[in-house]
Amino acid sequence: MSSLKVGIMLAVVALTGVWLLTKYPETREVAAPALPSVSIATALEPHARDAHGTPGLYVADSDPTRPDLTIESALGAARAGDTAAMRALSQALKLCASLQATNDEAVVAKELRLAEFYKQFARDTGAKYDSNAVDAEFELKAAQQLQVKKLCDSIPEKDVSDWLHWLEKAAAAGDASAKLEYGSAVLARTADVNWIYANLQETARQKQRAFHFLKELADSGDCTVSTQMEILAPTPTMAYAYSLVSLEQIPDQSSVANAQIAAENVAFMQRQVDMKAAKLSATERESARAFYHSVLGKCR
Repeated sequence: MSSLKVGIMLAVVALTGVWLLTKYPETREVAAPALPSVSIATALEPHARDAHGTPGLYVADSDPTRPDLTIESALGAARAGDTAAMRALSQALKLCASLQATNDEAVVAKELRLAEFYKQFARDTGAKYDSNAVDAEFELKAAQQLQVKKLCDSIPEKDVSDWLHWLEKAAAAGDASAKLEYGSAVLARTADVNWIYANLQETARQKQRAFHFLKELADSGDCTVSTQMEILAPTPTMAYAYSLVSLEQIPDQSSVANAQIAAENVAFMQRQVDMKAAKLSATERESARAFYHSVLGKCR
């Protein structure tokens, strides 16, 4: 994409933002409220003064466009051990981390790509669409993203980088949703080769921790996590056992309109299981199958 086109789009986005602020006066204040002068990490020290009042039950904020307000409101409750607040704090910090890691041009370019993808999908499926309306919608989304990014820029980078730490704390405190989200987050992070090589020990620790949290969910009867577990499994035998569980849990393919695609889905998973089995001895396969049956017995 040419720099000229991106520049033009940024100008359009800026104008769209101005139009929004004029049309909807209640949204005119987009500057981040004053945050504590100390970092979030320091503010959460046991001896630190709670800048947000007495910690209490966290009430979720439904506005995803104000991560700064979510951080401010969740801080005290997270410190007090409220797992919902920890998760909310983690999600807001994660959003800011992703936005801080990019620039304005990339934000706009991403929304442009999504708009083109949407229009291409509509053309491929024969659906009718208004090209101008689609462009306007995604320009509006880009403007909103840039406003959120501006808010996030006021939060120290060190604090936003702790987003996974708060999710781990919520999972360790017993929050089932946090356990599932932590597993997904760790899997996504291990896809970043640069991160892995720069943080080998921490990557290994996070994978072990994620597997532990997911195993707790599986032990409680939630076998939908088996696919994640076979990837995070610490041994080939364990990976094979959970791949068998995943194969057993594959969604009913009868709803797939194309019978060939349905058959290919099942065949693909079977090949993955067979590849794992081929790397094991007969004794290891027998042990894995016994473990698989014990896991399957807990599935609900």
